[in-house]
Amino acid sequence: MDIVLAVLRYGFAAVLVVEAALVGRSLFRLALEKARPAEPAPAQE
Repeated sequence: MDIVLAVLRYGFAAVLVVEAALVGRSLFRLALEKARPAEPAPAQE
């Protein structure tokens, strides 16, 4: 029974780590998109 609890505990921890990595990557890409202008501004004359 201890083995089952250990597997569940570490499996849950691994899922949390993977989820955090995916969310972090998504937020990082969103921040990069916000930082980059969508279209170049017209030249001021």
